[in-house]
Amino acid sequence: MRKYFRLFIWMIVLILFLNLLFKTRTDIEFVEWVGKTLKDVFVFHYRYPEELLIFIVFTLFPSIYYTFIRGNNFYEYGFTLNKGIPFLNQKYMYEDFKSYKIANFNNLIVLKKKSNDTLIHLQSHDVSRVVSILDQQNLEGDFSKEEYFASLNSNKKLLIYFFIFSLIIFILQHFGWIRYFLK
Repeated sequence: MRKYFRLFIWMIVLILFLNLLFKTRTDIEFVEWVGKTLKDVFVFHYRYPEELLIFIVFTLFPSIYYTFIRGNNFYEYGFTLNKGIPFLNQKYMYEDFKSYKIANFNNLIVLKKKSNDTLIHLQSHDVSRVVSILDQQNLEGDFSKEEYFASLNSNKKLLIYFFIFSLIIFILQHFGWIRYFLK
């Protein structure tokens, strides 16, 4: 699922970048400037950087973060849960949990808290390493399919969010409203 998620995000980035390039060629200021080559498009965005900066900040940086950087870090006595934005990360100790379930052997583990029986879904590149850490902390483990389907629903929500946000950016780019709003 993770590689399809990455592929989907980078397809959106590519579509938005191509839209930016093709929309620039029909821009009134670009046509008056008489630029014809791809180099002229980049020089034009150097002179008028609003749309390129919006693309970089709202599309390129989040896609790099969600596809390559985002992840949960497991340590000897606890782990860091990534909530999507770097400053929202939370740290947990293993002693706060009573059990875990492996929802997917490739990358998904669900931890159950002692205090309020909340479930925390974690994705990891190396499930066997995480299971060995959890076994060292004397947490009970099991296999489960229900939590796997709950995790798929949360991933679908994130994909829908990316799709809707990208559609909004696409419309703003296509009709030239970004430059209009920033003037």
